[in-house]
Amino acid sequence: MYQKPLSKRERQIMKLLLAEYRQKEICDLLDIHPNTVCSAKTKIMEKWGVTTMVGFVKEGIKRKYLELDEDEGHDPYAHSRVGFSR
Repeated sequence: MYQKPLSKRERQIMKLLLAEYRQKEICDLLDIHPNTVCSAKTKIMEKWGVTTMVGFVKEGIKRKYLELDEDEGHDPYAHSRVGFSR
């Protein structure tokens, strides 16, 4: 099945969401309106065929946009940001 590719802006927002940035942080970093973030997240989820943020994260891992470092110690909450592929 053909999947429509993400736009440049959608990729930017997706990577920041996967890196645990909040909507306001994304807006400030990219100088965009909060509605732009919400709209992009909705479009990404539709293109990926997911309906929840858990599905969003799982798909990000599957598509290799998100790297999980299991060797960072025992506390999974020690770092507020996780790495992501460029």
